[in-house]
Amino acid sequence: MKYIKPVFLCMIVGIFLGLFLYGGYENRESLIPTFQEKEKLYFLKVGVYDTAELMEKGAANLSNYIYLQKEQKFHLYVAITKEKENVAKIKEYYSSLGYIVNEEEFTENNKEFISVLKTYDEMLQKTNDKTVIQNIVNGVLSKYEELNGNE
Repeated sequence: MKYIKPVFLCMIVGIFLGLFLYGGYENRESLIPTFQEKEKLYFLKVGVYDTAELMEKGAANLSNYIYLQKEQKFHLYVAITKEKENVAKIKEYYSSLGYIVNEEEFTENNKEFISVLKTYDEMLQKTNDKTVIQNIVNGVLSKYEELNGNE
């Protein structure tokens, strides 16, 4: 009889703790993930410049581009893709325009941009038309600037 009260008390405390912990998981949208999934993206670079003015001169013939400032230099990018197969297609396109293109890998966790990029990558895989390739690349860069801003 003297063990019934502590066992009964432990069960009641356990039920309340269980309900409290379970209640914290009911609204998962409000939870902040500890680890965000990042996707590997390929940024295609056509130059590194010491000043913004030199970069703008180097980009004068480009219809669209983004730049990132790293280590006091301006890195000029003309395309972003998620698919390695598309890297070769984009490199070939810009090589035909006279640019030397290098690829760099970055990680991105903006789910909206990655979703849009996947759609553009699917279109890019289905075409070899240079005008279509240019339009797709410009669309990707515009969406990147819209969602991330130009740093």
